[in-house]
Amino acid sequence: MRFRTPVKIPKSRPEGCHPVDRRMSRCPVRECEPWIWSAIHQWGAWSTFGGLPFPGSISEQPARILDAIRILASESALMAAYYSERAASHARRPHA
Repeated sequence: MRFRTPVKIPKSRPEGCHPVDRRMSRCPVRECEPWIWSAIHQWGAWSTFGGLPFPGSISEQPARILDAIRILASESALMAAYYSERAASHARRPHA
């Protein structure tokens, strides 16, 4: 059985943003290293509560975690744009 993640990005997306770059051919649980899951957890806390993941200023945060948070925030914005675009498309359809 082949695992394939759905790719949901808006039609109006930034240049260089391609669906094929976001496909995974294996289960994310097996594909991702433990630090990636930690970064996802840290991003969730950051986006919910607005604090930095570790004590100290921004310059004292691990670069790998800050990069991951930046990427996750960007991907989250793309997903939000996709769902907004989809809702607008459904709103324009005539209802019976």
